[in-house]
Amino acid sequence: MKIFVTGGTGFIGKHLVKKLREKKHSLLLLSQQPVEGFDFVEGDLSDINQWKAGVKKFKPDAAVHLAWEGLPDYSVLNSRKNINYGLDLFSFLAGIRCKIVLAVGSAWEYGGRQPETAVAGTMLAKPSDTFSAAKWIVNLWGTALVEENNKECSSQDKSRFIWARILFVYGPGQRETSLVAYLINCWKKNIRPEIKNPSAKNDFIYIDDVVEALIMLLENCKKSGEYDIGCGKLIGTQEIINIIAEKLKVRDWFKDVNQLNDVYSIPSPVADVSRIKEEIGWEPRINIEEGIQKMIDYYLSKNGTVE
Repeated sequence: MKIFVTGGTGFIGKHLVKKLREKKHSLLLLSQQPVEGFDFVEGDLSDINQWKAGVKKFKPDAAVHLAWEGLPDYSVLNSRKNINYGLDLFSFLAGIRCKIVLAVGSAWEYGGRQPETAVAGTMLAKPSDTFSAAKWIVNLWGTALVEENNKECSSQDKSRFIWARILFVYGPGQRETSLVAYLINCWKKNIRPEIKNPSAKNDFIYIDDVVEALIMLLENCKKSGEYDIGCGKLIGTQEIINIIAEKLKVRDWFKDVNQLNDVYSIPSPVADVSRIKEEIGWEPRINIEEGIQKMIDYYLSKNGTVE
């Protein structure tokens, strides 16, 4: 398959394009500088005219839209800018008849609703900030654009728009301020971690599972739709601290999770993986202890760089 990728140099992107290359897919990345081992078109999402001829010549069968410029800037201005980038990109891809567009969403599209009400693929998203609202808008536009274009196509020529709502992904190469990476670095520096909300709980999913899900959606998904990618359960911050402390033998980090005050009042979303499991056969394989061990091994042996 010929696949055009935005955001291929980011955290998820680096892992995804490496695996796609191993699977012998032909890739074209959007990048402002050369990417070793990959073909690329020079530019960014702000100037589609700079690189659209190169993508059109490549004739992609599929596109993966991972890029979201300006992070960790979640402001109104940056969110609005990325909405426009996404709308322009999807319109361009529709114009060159790219058959599959896979874009990634945010866990926070579910807003502050209780986890048990967050049902994948039913448009029950309720964004609670400008970033998650922007993601939701991009999803709506991509879905509507494909549905409108498909009205004039035969069944074999119909396109697919896939929205992959990734929960709290962790793994080698993520930002050093992310929880697991931060805790491991605290251990390396022999300092005690400062955690504001040890009672917080999130649906953590390891990067290898995320990459596998994205590739299976590209290769096997037969229709447009929304899919959650997560473990399907919440894991507390203090539980993760305790796992890392046990593995690294740091006794003074331990706390009894049953004795914590519940100071973190914002409900966290949790993935409903029933749809992606039923339709393409994906489910998470790496539990939190295995994922943390992989990260510990990585940071100790690779010094925090993705090969």
